[in-house]
Amino acid sequence: MLKLKSITLTTGISLSGWLVCSGFIGLLSVNYLVTEGLLGDGLCYAAISRNMAAGQGTFWRPFYSTSYWLPYNPEVRAFYEHPPLMFGIQSYFFRWFGDTLWTEKIYSITVLLLTILLIAQLWKLSLPENSPLRSYAWAPVMIWYSFSIVHWASLQNLLDSTLSLFCLLAILLVLRGMQQPYSGRSWLLGTGAVLSIMAAFLTKGPVSLHVLGFPVLYGVLFSSFRLFRRNVVWVLGLGVGFSLLFILLLLYEPAQHNLSMYIQQQIWASVTNKRELTGRFVLIEFLIRDILLITVVLLGVYGVGRLLKLYPAKEGSSIRVGVFWVCVGLSVVCPMLISKKQYAHYLLPALPYLALGLANWLFYALLPIVRQFAHWPFYRGSMLTGGFLLWAITLVNANNRVGDFVEDHRVLLTDIHTIGRTVPRQSLLGVFPDLMIQFPLHPYLQRYYQIDMATFKSLPPYAMLAMAAPKGQADSLLSIGYSPISVTLNQFRLYKRASIK
Repeated sequence: MLKLKSITLTTGISLSGWLVCSGFIGLLSVNYLVTEGLLGDGLCYAAISRNMAAGQGTFWRPFYSTSYWLPYNPEVRAFYEHPPLMFGIQSYFFRWFGDTLWTEKIYSITVLLLTILLIAQLWKLSLPENSPLRSYAWAPVMIWYSFSIVHWASLQNLLDSTLSLFCLLAILLVLRGMQQPYSGRSWLLGTGAVLSIMAAFLTKGPVSLHVLGFPVLYGVLFSSFRLFRRNVVWVLGLGVGFSLLFILLLLYEPAQHNLSMYIQQQIWASVTNKRELTGRFVLIEFLIRDILLITVVLLGVYGVGRLLKLYPAKEGSSIRVGVFWVCVGLSVVCPMLISKKQYAHYLLPALPYLALGLANWLFYALLPIVRQFAHWPFYRGSMLTGGFLLWAITLVNANNRVGDFVEDHRVLLTDIHTIGRTVPRQSLLGVFPDLMIQFPLHPYLQRYYQIDMATFKSLPPYAMLAMAAPKGQADSLLSIGYSPISVTLNQFRLYKRASIK
């Protein structure tokens, strides 16, 4: 009877925890989900996927626009900034859901939900069968989503989210394989892990290769020497399997051309600091800023436990598991410090592991405190009430914001839609260099209306100036046959060539 009561209590805590966690995620996500607008990179990737679904471009030769503006891309008619797998997958979402403004958001939600599922599975798989922490699988998910980078970037249609998903899947398969004796099933899990690593590489390149070193970290922290040798075999198996797949890909000329262009203009240029330069240790600054709050909470919980003389239970494995996951997270971050091109969303693949580690440390200290109150009806009632309250606020907020613009792009999007109603789809829009580099102007025009910004070499039928453009630019347009269009815009002025009716 006591055991049944304990199981019922554990199940109740788990369900109420997931209710609070899901409400928390909904509250932080709603403004990104129901409003119109995305980060410029996400718009580019959605445009490429939409074009691929419409037959413009191929898997190994993706197409963005006829006048691609990045100076690093030598082939204007093809997009080689990143490997093509995410574009190929997302193109099916455009086939299924059509060319709507919400298709890429549906894709992002799908990736988000699958990522949550994998984090929860990894939490359970990395803990002993009898650990009471296994019922708190929502804890690492909630900590992960509390990181500002995650709830800001995971719904922006970025490559890093899909990369993270495939890496988590690979690690889940490797972990399952290493926790059982050699058998046909372990070979099957190893094969699935190799395919997942390749899928991650074909999403965003070498960042995925941290998975190859995962068995060594696991062996160092959890295995005897005999089992450690087996983990080394796993490393060799994953490395050889990935290498063979990569060589096979290079034998296919379109794949070889795509990947060689990507390595040349993205990886090599970034490593040699010939691209955007943000700083050597910018990622560390972003990381410290994001984990600072949960670190303060962690120290506070330890302090409260000491004050109440509620010392952590003898769940020593949780400390070691926490160290393990933090080491895995750092194995993702450290290689990226080689390049001075660093942006906050580059941390997305590392943050699930750091959340798993921090959650182990936090709940190791929190469990004795929770046990003091878990049997109280007030405790479970407050969890349920909190979860429902979070969902109520989320739904009210969603109703108020649905169809609205993201705040940062409100004025820009108003102009984008006016331009799209004035300039025919698939037109060229001439601009001077100051507008050509104004991000995310071109991504919005291409994604929403397939309008390409171009130079004036070919005298495109339409032209656009910034409202504050030098008078010389307007005079130049008038001298080559452009006339102003009477349309109200906030930031720009539209022109049309006199010969265009």
